[in-house]
This record gives sequence, C-alpha cells and structure tokens, in this order.
Amino acid sequence: MPAGSGAIFMRFDRQPKLWRDRHGRAHREIEANVPIHSASIERVTGPIEAAYARQSHDFERLLAEGLSRPNPIVTPYGRDALYTWLVEAPSARNVLLWLADLIEPERIENAEFSRLGGTGIWALTVKLPRSWRASYRIATSAADPSDSPWRAARGYGPVRVSALESSSLDRRSSEAMRSTAGEFSLAAGPEAPPELWRCDVGHEAECSDAGRRTGGEAARQGECTRPGDSRPPRSRGAQKGGELALRGGVEQISDGCEQAWIYVPKADVPDFDRPTPLLLLFDGGTWARDIELPRLLDAAIASGAIAPLHVAMLEAGSEGDRWESLGVPCGQVDAVLDWLLPELRSRYNVAHDGESTWAAGQSLGGLSALWTAALSEGQVRHVVAQSPSLWRFDLAGPLAEAPWDSIRIDVGALEGTAHLAHRLAARVPGIDVKEFCGGHDWACWRAALFSALAGM
Repeated sequence: MPAGSGAIFMRFDRQPKLWRDRHGRAHREIEANVPIHSASIERVTGPIEAAYARQSHDFERLLAEGLSRPNPIVTPYGRDALYTWLVEAPSARNVLLWLADLIEPERIENAEFSRLGGTGIWALTVKLPRSWRASYRIATSAADPSDSPWRAARGYGPVRVSALESSSLDRRSSEAMRSTAGEFSLAAGPEAPPELWRCDVGHEAECSDAGRRTGGEAARQGECTRPGDSRPPRSRGAQKGGELALRGGVEQISDGCEQAWIYVPKADVPDFDRPTPLLLLFDGGTWARDIELPRLLDAAIASGAIAPLHVAMLEAGSEGDRWESLGVPCGQVDAVLDWLLPELRSRYNVAHDGESTWAAGQSLGGLSALWTAALSEGQVRHVVAQSPSLWRFDLAGPLAEAPWDSIRIDVGALEGTAHLAHRLAARVPGIDVKEFCGGHDWACWRAALFSALAGM
C-alpha cells in the first residue's frame, strides 16, 4: 500500500518477498498482509422499532406483519432502503448482525440488535442503497452483554473472528449460500444486480440485457457510497468438503500436483458441436463444491442468459497454499499456463485462441487472473478480476506491456479498495472498473461473474 494511505494491516507475520515470474523477472510485494477496513453501518430506527418506542397501537400489527415476512424486511426510503431484521431469541441477552466489511470493531454496538420489550423479539434496521447485496449471519449470546464473545475479544481480527464464530444462519432468511467460510444467509435490495441463473426460459433477452447493465445504469439507481518457489507443495489433506461427485457435465483432471474441475456444457445446448469460449477460474474448490457453479451454469445456459462455455475450476488448496500460490506471479499462474490450458485445449472442445480464453478470480485469485493475462503472451486475453488484492503487487507495468483485449475489475464500494482499482485503470488504459454495492463478498462476486459471462 502506498505510503500516506492511512491503511492499517492485519499482521500474519508475513514479510514482503521477492517473487520471480516465468520469464525470470523479479516482482517485490508492496504489502504482504491484508488491509484492515470496516465501513460504518448507518443504524436507523425502523417502523417496527419506532412503533414500539412510542407505544403505538400499530406495534402489534406491524410486528405480526414483519414476522410473516423473511429477513431482511426491505422498506423503500427515498433513493435508499431500510433493511430490518427480526430475530426471535427470548433467552438471549445480546444479538449481533455479522456483515462482511460492515462490522466495525471499534463500534460493535452499531451491529447489535435492540430488544422489543417482553416480546422475545430483537430488531435492527440499517439504511443502505437499494442496489446493496450481502451475505450475513446472526450471532446470539446468553451472557451478560459486556461478556458477549465479540465484546470480550480485543483487536480488529479477534473481534471479527469471535463474531463470525458465534454466528449461524438466520432462520428467518429465505435464501442461503455456502462459501469458503461456511454457510451464510443472503440479503439483497430491490435494485441489486440480477442473478442471471434465475432467468426463466422466454425472458433471456431481458435477463441478458439486465446483466450487461450491471455496474452501469442499473447500478446507478440508488448509488452505493463509501461511508519464493514457483510450485510449492500442496496440502491436499487440508481441502474441505470432500470430492465433488462426478455427474453430468463435470469432470476432474489432475497432473498429480494440481487438480481442477471441468464444466462441460450439456449436449442439448445450441451449437454444442462448435468450440466454445473457455473460462479459467481460480479458487475452483469453492466454486465447484460450495457455490455449485455447474448447476448455476446449466440454468443460465438453458435460459439463454449466457452462451455455452467450458469452465475450468482450479483447486486452491488450504489457506496456507493460497498465500503462497495465489496472487503471485508464479504458483498457480504457472500451473494454468504450463499444464491446465494446454491440457484443456487438447482434451476438450474449446477454442484454442487467446481471444476466446478468459481468466477470472476473486481476492488473491483476482490478482492471479491479472497475472495470467500479464504473463501468458497472448494465450489469455480477457480477465474478470473481482476484488483483486491490488495492495499486494503493482501490476501496472506488467499489464501495460502485455497483449490483452479486455480487463474487467469488479470491486465493492464498501470494501475499501475501490480506489486501488481506479488507480490501476488510470495508469493502464482499457481497464474497466465496475463498482457494485457490497463488500468483499462471495454473494456479490457470484452475481457479477454471471454478468461478465453474459458479455462474453
């Protein structure tokens, strides 16, 4: 991170190192540890809480109506919306809303619910843009409020970890998804970007058009404002979730060190006999096992929201593996270019040209996607980098010198790193930065990835 930015970094006892790419060029890390960032929740008094506070005769009716609807209850509020959560926890003495990038350890009380008297119901309302999307969890504690796990912890990291470990799915939410950190409930405003795998057959043109508007005029409605070694040993025993069952459309391949899941479009899709574009996707275990990307791809292709394509999902391994092999100018970038890409082009019905080949990733994986384009010598000419860890390396030089056709950077307005994406785009003409209203969040990345696929 450049000097004078004011950022504080979590310490993992990692020191910046010098890394060499496949061409022998050296690249020194700018920073080796994750930046600390939390945006403030704008806590407000929602309609139900207001009725309770003034002892209105409408309170019981409003509460009953609220409890009949899933969390969060969304109420339009000018260009924004009020998001209200109701939690039934009569024995709890403290309740917390865990939101990525919206947990501020110094003001943790902003994320704590208010008890509605003797009803056993807890309520919390925040004001956010209508285009907001997030994954979240609910934490409850029966201890004295000051002894709640998230209050007893000290320091940015411990507070966030304690809150997350104390939390679970919201039983009143209608949707959930699994990601690297477990299972999360989902929240989305009425103008959140579309999730293209939900498109119905017959409405594909409307859905595809909406997807292409993501980050454009659709996102501007209710704008979101900011309140070593090239191939280290793999820790295969650290993988979670077991093996993905082999079923229609998904295959596994391995070179004995790396492994990947390959999504093959179904034979009944249009133009199945023609070579398709190829997407190389980092953090493949999360996409294949947790998010179940193959199922979502089937639905989006069947509706016509996206065109048929092959997707190679490269396993990242353990958390330690990720730091040593993802986000660096070697590691899994070399695995993609030396093994995975040639293997895919020899075994599957994919286009062999760089113009039809894409790389995508999230966080450290987003940085790897950028390195792939920078080092592939034109073999990979398109990138979708989602919330890339641009604080780790300066890629302006490598990208400016490389042949590529498109680079899209998706970044959350609430995660505190959008300025790094815009700074890179200012230095490297042609990079397209799209801000979504959310944080460093798989729920946002999942929707934005399909938006990018719709434009392939």
